Amino acid sequence: MKLPPLAVRLFRFSSVSALWISLMSVFWIVLLSRLTGYPYDPVASVILGLVTWPVYAADHAGGSKEDLMNNPGRAWLAKYPVKKLAALVYIAALIITAWWDATKLPCVLVVGLAGAAYTARIRGIRPKDILGMKTLIVASSTAICRAGLVGGAWWLYVLVFLVMVIDTILCDMRDIKGDAAEGVRTIPVMLGRGRTLALLAAVDVIIFTLSPIVVMVGAGLIIYFRKERCSLSYDLLVDGWMLWVVMLLLLESALVTFFQGISY
Repeated sequence: MKLPPLAVRLFRFSSVSALWISLMSVFWIVLLSRLTGYPYDPVASVILGLVTWPVYAADHAGGSKEDLMNNPGRAWLAKYPVKKLAALVYIAALIITAWWDATKLPCVLVVGLAGAAYTARIRGIRPKDILGMKTLIVASSTAICRAGLVGGAWWLYVLVFLVMVIDTILCDMRDIKGDAAEGVRTIPVMLGRGRTLALLAAVDVIIFTLSPIVVMVGAGLIIYFRKERCSLSYDLLVDGWMLWVVMLLLLESALVTFFQGISY
């Protein structure tokens, strides 16, 4: 079933402007809180959303050749002071974090530093142009931020890191043509779709030891994106990964409650 044209336009806008990925990031706090048994704190979700938007919005507005080739719909962002607004939102996230729990400031700062390092040029070379560096920077910084805001055992950091490895590489599969044309050495460009999918499947198997629910969604994404799909599919499904996980968890809880009621 196709979405109404207005819904498609609204979703495309939220995707291009990074509002969608920012909104989806708040579900990480819901998931990690549930996995650890810690009480859910909505302030942590607000902070994560405010931290996520500036990094992705600034990147979307950067206008690199490969990004414009892969996502030409982002070109209009260059007409607006997106980076200045992103800086203000990031500062707001720092202020709220300091008020909420100053010990969590490093979790917020690491995302901004990673975003700056991601596009920086060192002797004419960007870290994102080095094979695997993009995945490492994104996955490690998001793991420190998201797991750190919740707190808990080391395995939370591992879980977020591995999920973001799959997430980042799946999104790179969408951008194979543009990245290859501009010489950006992403893992899908170097390995090809088949071997990249095998790598993602291996990572997903490791995730199984940490959270079977998460691995179910991951397996579904890997299977679905074994073939080339439209760009919006990646935004809806890959960026929305934790939304679908949380929905499965809620369904699981509802079913357990239902069958317990029947048993009585």
